[in-house]
Amino acid sequence: MKQLGRYGLGLALLLVAAGAWWYMRRPADRVEGVAVERVQRVEPVAPVEPLMARLAIETGAPGDEALGIVSLFDGRLRNRITTEGALVAFSRAQLDAGIRVEVEQPDGAATAGPPVSVVRAPEEAPIRMETSTTLEVWVTMTTLPPAGQRIRVSLPVSGRTVTTDWVMMPAPPTATADQLAARARVQQMRGTETLAATADALVAQAPEDARGYYYRGLALESRGDRAGAIAAYEAALQRTPNNRPEPPLALYRRLARLRRQP
Repeated sequence: MKQLGRYGLGLALLLVAAGAWWYMRRPADRVEGVAVERVQRVEPVAPVEPLMARLAIETGAPGDEALGIVSLFDGRLRNRITTEGALVAFSRAQLDAGIRVEVEQPDGAATAGPPVSVVRAPEEAPIRMETSTTLEVWVTMTTLPPAGQRIRVSLPVSGRTVTTDWVMMPAPPTATADQLAARARVQQMRGTETLAATADALVAQAPEDARGYYYRGLALESRGDRAGAIAAYEAALQRTPNNRPEPPLALYRRLARLRRQP
């Protein structure tokens, strides 16, 4: 029995010695003769910009202007990096002078694109961004890059330049109703008198398309025809599909405001 105890003690000492040998021989770096354990390298994480932008492009009939919508949001809030959003201020003069379109070349280089015109932008008063806040800058292009060409937009906001991701230029719509709707949207932004004629043409082309009645309502409302605008908006609601991903809130608000007026 004593002999077995001695064997057990010897085996334990042997295991301790093997463990100590492995610990001393494990991979390590040495700094001035002192063993330092290696630590897995962690690549630095790219900082999230406080203001980020996305670009959407809508084209109409050949020869019409294209509409670009730049949506701005606080990237740090969306990624839960901070709880206080950025304070954003717009200068319409700087925006008009500094907005740029770039075109991506086959070698990846960015070259100057066609000129753009700003037709809608947030007010110049400072705006505190929230998680759900999205600010939009609407621009138009008369000279269009070919379909499939990738473009991006850079614009000055709050003393810095914000650039969108690359977006592929879409092909013009082939359906006449879609072409007229795109034309009406640009005319709405510009406040032109031709919106009424385009809306009437869209209603005649596609009588069950809600867009024609909506733009007709905008034209009538701008002329002070309250009753006519309400009738047009109600016709648009009747033709709005029930399976829309979200309700037409702008249409509801316009109807509610007009109905409250004496």
